[in-house]
Amino acid sequence: MDKGKLEESIANAFVNVKTPPDWALVRSREGSEPAEIEAIFRGVKDWRNLHVFKMDQDAVLSFLSDEAFRYYIQAFMLYDIRGEIHYNDVVFHLVHGLEGHGASKRINPRRYGDRTGWDSAIYRHSVFSKAQAGAIVEYLKFKLEAEGPDGFDALSIQQALANYWLERAESSVE
Repeated sequence: MDKGKLEESIANAFVNVKTPPDWALVRSREGSEPAEIEAIFRGVKDWRNLHVFKMDQDAVLSFLSDEAFRYYIQAFMLYDIRGEIHYNDVVFHLVHGLEGHGASKRINPRRYGDRTGWDSAIYRHSVFSKAQAGAIVEYLKFKLEAEGPDGFDALSIQQALANYWLERAESSVE
């Protein structure tokens, strides 16, 4: 798959996504990490003005709100295609909960009741349009091709594509 075409596809799919307001950058206020991550993105009007090394801090993608995740995932995918992401596992955040293992496992039942990894992933990814889901599919296929069938994330990517992303890219409401 041509990197340039993939980058263009991602950029086009996310071109109309607005920068999240400062109050909607993180999805938790527990502990010190959300505040540290919020400080990185506070006041940023365009992700292209934020250096990749500033963005690529430990666990950033885990703490971003759904709005911020939708906006910044394009940057993480583009930088990952270029080999510039070193700390955040972009693929993990797009496949976790959608693969076969653990999808039906409840996450923190004392806090979230019967919510499963699948439920959480579906909700998180419900913010993406059909075009954005299509760009994510292209990105995941690119990663799968680059990694090969025996790669570390290969099975998770294949399962997430089959279980969710391919259908989501075809049937999203516009």
